[in-house]
Amino acid sequence: MKFLYPIAIELFVCLHRLVAWFNPKAKQMVYGRATIDYQGLKTHTSNKQTWLFHCASLGEYEMALPMALGIIQENSARLVVFSFYSPSGYNHAKLPSGNFIKTYLPWDRSSSIRNFLNAINPVGVVIIRYEFWLELLSQINQRAIPVYLLGTSFREDQFLWKPLGSSWKSAISSARYIGVIKKTMVAIAQKHGLSNVHWFGDPKFSRAILRTQQVQSTVRSTRSEPEQELLKWMSNQNTLILGSSWPAEEKFLLECLSNSEFQQLFFSNNWKILIAPHDISENHCSNLLHQFAPFSPILFTEIHPPFGQRNPLANSTNTENCQIIILNTIGQLALAYSAAQVAIIGGGFGKGLHNITEALSFGVPVLFGPNHLKFPEAADAIEAGVAASFNNSDALIRLLLPWISDPIHRKNIGTKAIQFTIEHQAKIDEFVKLTENHTVN
Repeated sequence: MKFLYPIAIELFVCLHRLVAWFNPKAKQMVYGRATIDYQGLKTHTSNKQTWLFHCASLGEYEMALPMALGIIQENSARLVVFSFYSPSGYNHAKLPSGNFIKTYLPWDRSSSIRNFLNAINPVGVVIIRYEFWLELLSQINQRAIPVYLLGTSFREDQFLWKPLGSSWKSAISSARYIGVIKKTMVAIAQKHGLSNVHWFGDPKFSRAILRTQQVQSTVRSTRSEPEQELLKWMSNQNTLILGSSWPAEEKFLLECLSNSEFQQLFFSNNWKILIAPHDISENHCSNLLHQFAPFSPILFTEIHPPFGQRNPLANSTNTENCQIIILNTIGQLALAYSAAQVAIIGGGFGKGLHNITEALSFGVPVLFGPNHLKFPEAADAIEAGVAASFNNSDALIRLLLPWISDPIHRKNIGTKAIQFTIEHQAKIDEFVKLTENHTVN
């Protein structure tokens, strides 16, 4: 398979160039790689103890950030280069101030990877999750650069254990440290001949804990007036959040509220709803205003000026009667979780579940759809009793009832959720200790 890999990569690149004519994301991927500033990278990293952190996209960057901060805190002479596969990571990753820069990872061609590694000359490489690019790994190994594969997940049915995956398995077998997210995955790897695998914990939880600390330490006066008003609105009652919701979760919640018995119990127990849709387009948010109109919804962007300004689609002009707010901006979800009691997380009826760890880290129990098998943290959360899965509105009602009607029960689950997050966080201190002796090549 290895000798066919360069051909496969050329076909892969050609396909992206073709798709770029009509797909904006593909266009950014092609253009971004065509304009990598190798000389600029060389200038920035010259005579530095440079670490390369490679992330597929924004989610992986969020996982990598606590580890990158850890090695910089250990040694301020270090520089971290974040490389990305996807435009969503490169465009939206907000780097901390100081010794951090970002770039696209070149296409996985021999010459491109060689030029890239020559430019940054890393003393160590961290690859988050599954970004096992064969040429990148091969050249890193040839240069004897220590590589750490962190937040990795192994399953019995992975391609790595099949004949077609033998080249990748061989490449990762040379890694200095492979950190898997669950203890059981160590046994799977050892069964298939990997001896460099260790239980590391899940970087998703580490990032969630860091975000929790950042939100909790933020001085209230530094928050925008709409954010303060949102927290004020949430603090006077219990709040159910639809986090990164898709139409399926929104539909099932609407069906729950259409059940007269559930609706009466829900609102009589002083509950309100914050919908944070994955799609914040004007069209989708307008549809949500129509669908939930009986419950006086408003958009977050209508909170100020002034908070009492109502959308004409809402039934009431009295702000206090507002039972639903639709969060139609990005950046406030973590803040909202800090004041919520229960969350329904989106994606479980589609291609993949969105992040559940952030809500759990605030002590918020979570519910989600059935498509979560590729997300081990979901199964672990269910087993720990801090999460549950549903596949229709009847099941959702059954799961919600004890959580919305029994505050003591809910508080106990919230305490367990925080402990669950702490127990599953990554061993960042252990990783930082492993990097202590890395110096410039």
